[in-house]
Amino acid sequence: ISCRLLPFRTHPYFISIEAYKELIDATKLMGPVKTADWVEPTIASWRHSIWVGIYDPRGFIFKPHRYLKCVRDAYCLERMHRAFKRGLMQYGMFAATKSKKEESN
Repeated sequence: ISCRLLPFRTHPYFISIEAYKELIDATKLMGPVKTADWVEPTIASWRHSIWVGIYDPRGFIFKPHRYLKCVRDAYCLERMHRAFKRGLMQYGMFAATKSKKEESN
């Protein structure tokens, strides 16, 4: 089944927040676009998610068939934490409203 579903997987553009803002601005469909880089306020949450699983291991203990998944998830969360901290990944937000010209259509 996964071989048949593989061609249908999609991902957003892997570009910076600033480049994504430029793409949105270039459409002229939106008013001014505000962006925010949320890496600094959220960086601690990636490792915290791992520690929550360690301090409250009920899901891990009572579902032994999930051991590999738990380890894999912890590894991925740690890798993401490191990528955010080193500036290799960004986490942020976009906010905009439709331009006045588009609202009248």
